Amino acid sequence: DGDRAELTDCVLNGLANVDADNPDEVTADATDWRQPVQATLVRGDGWRVTRVEVPLTDGSGPVPAPPGEAPLLRGPARAEAPPSCVLADAGETAVDAYLAFHDAYNTALGIGSNGPADPDTAALRATAVEPQLSAAREYLSTLASKRQAVRGEPDARDPWPVAMLDFDDTVFVYDCVTLGDNAVIEVSSGDVIATNDVGILRLDAAEMRRDSDGWKAVSVSVIEEGLEECTSPE
Repeated sequence: DGDRAELTDCVLNGLANVDADNPDEVTADATDWRQPVQATLVRGDGWRVTRVEVPLTDGSGPVPAPPGEAPLLRGPARAEAPPSCVLADAGETAVDAYLAFHDAYNTALGIGSNGPADPDTAALRATAVEPQLSAAREYLSTLASKRQAVRGEPDARDPWPVAMLDFDDTVFVYDCVTLGDNAVIEVSSGDVIATNDVGILRLDAAEMRRDSDGWKAVSVSVIEEGLEECTSPE
């Protein structure tokens, strides 16, 4: 309103608490992940902080305590959700890398081509690391051994970053997936082996990790299927 400001700060908790009389005794470990700290400021003779709400691990603070194991990945929200607390540039780059993995995976599945699935698609190694790389190749190898592939339109994706940890080298992503009009087919005969429930919503989660070559998919998994709505984490 001009004289009052509310802000959320994504604070990297990289400091442990120690006993004042015995600094070698750690009383609370650093979590090494970013958590939202909310504050209120008012303007008079300059801006002054009037309120800071820090998540306390024992739950006694004015805002929800951070999870014991960060991040706490939750199901799709049916109401307003708290901040994801991911640095904007890193979150955007991690999401772009997540989508690049799916582009590579769709190519490997055979979408847009005439042949069977190809577990040796070069783009997979550029966008995924273990264990996701092996998991993707295992399924692709199963399809390839049966001369099968996926044909049709790829699933539609709407991902967003949820949490950040490991000193900003890991971003967790949620993805609201709308199943596309595609099917697993036998390449030679064109026989349909399995089809999607087209238009059904699904919630996926992914762990993206940064290395010297950029962000890569570490794991991608399905959280919930058959959803009526899919927006943001609770």
